[in-house]
Amino acid sequence: MNESKASDRPSRKRALIVLEGIDGAGKTTLAPLVCDRLRPPTGRALPLVKKSVDYEDAYTRTHLKRLRHIIWDEPKPATDVMGGQHWMLLIAGWYTVLEVRTLARSDNTLVSDGWYFRNIAKSIEETDVDESWMRTLFAPVRVPDVVVLLDVKPELAQQRGRVFDPRESGARALGGPTDFVTFQSRIRHQLLRMAAIENWIVVPVGDQQTPEQLADLVSQLISKRLGWRLRQT
Repeated sequence: MNESKASDRPSRKRALIVLEGIDGAGKTTLAPLVCDRLRPPTGRALPLVKKSVDYEDAYTRTHLKRLRHIIWDEPKPATDVMGGQHWMLLIAGWYTVLEVRTLARSDNTLVSDGWYFRNIAKSIEETDVDESWMRTLFAPVRVPDVVVLLDVKPELAQQRGRVFDPRESGARALGGPTDFVTFQSRIRHQLLRMAAIENWIVVPVGDQQTPEQLADLVSQLISKRLGWRLRQT
């Protein structure tokens, strides 16, 4: 397991901030709102679009379009015929390119809606692939400066009305297919375990909070962790 902890390293001027959580936790909605509220020492805070292929050279764009299609866009059979190691190698390859072509070149703080932690959590609950081995695949990728776990109960995520795909609902779960709440409860357990080990910020999310209220709270916690001033509104 990668033993580095975000809180153990000095704050960089160009930080990588990750919002993590189960499927339907609200990460994508929250990321731009958090960016609007952060005040980095230099540059701006911008959302990181992890699946973007908008690079300047045609070869990289074409290569990544193909890889993205295989990993995320291509319909998958109900039963995994490739094996968990195959998919983790592909995902690690994507993040390695993201490190080299985006993270290492950015002059701004980047806020990502999710990171490879959830991929590892899902693989633990779907396959018998060793977690330590999976962690080594992501060694070339930067450890985030701050990870905020949006701790949403699966029942609440389900109530929000989003349509979840079969895999998000546990179609490939170890021991046989499950329902959304059961499978995402397992993912939540894995993420909370990681949060305790790696010193993430854990933010309980309730049904009465607006996205703006949650963004205010998350931004304050991130700024306190990094020693930044809050943007004046």
